[in-house]
Amino acid sequence: MSVSLTPELEKIVAERVASGRYAAAIDVIAEALRLLDERDELQNRSVSAKDLLDVLRKSGSIGMWKNRSDIGDSIDFARRLRTYAERRGHDS
Repeated sequence: MSVSLTPELEKIVAERVASGRYAAAIDVIAEALRLLDERDELQNRSVSAKDLLDVLRKSGSIGMWKNRSDIGDSIDFARRLRTYAERRGHDS
């Protein structure tokens, strides 16, 4: 296979080889394709509910109100906030 690169891309490849990090242009191209494949795989991967919950727990988004004595039930708390906001909207 033969591939033609734009002058800008040729410059990038040449700079990478000149840096000593890559032995040849083919190594730069192979790494770029590997990274492209990895990115595509990550974009197409579906996230399970368990994975999402783990991320939310680690970020602190789940359980952030657990030490608040005035918030026993998050759904009830959300309803009270909505009611309060609606009242404020009517009082304006």
